Amino acid sequence: LMQRSDDTPEAIARRLETYEQQTAPLLDYYRARDLVIDIDGNRPIDVVTHDLLVALESRLAHNPCRSS
Repeated sequence: LMQRSDDTPEAIARRLETYEQQTAPLLDYYRARDLVIDIDGNRPIDVVTHDLLVALESRLAHNPCRSS
């Protein structure tokens, strides 16, 4: 197992703090508007790809893009 040089407890704590301060509020904002699609990326690539395509097709079917 290779370890990054910045994988120290302090660096990890900073990354988690940054997530809580910056990323989590954005996710909450977009989730409240039903604009986040959660897909489990810890599965085989073909399963993740399938779920991603199904989610995108469903989203596009309900909200088609408008041409200019």
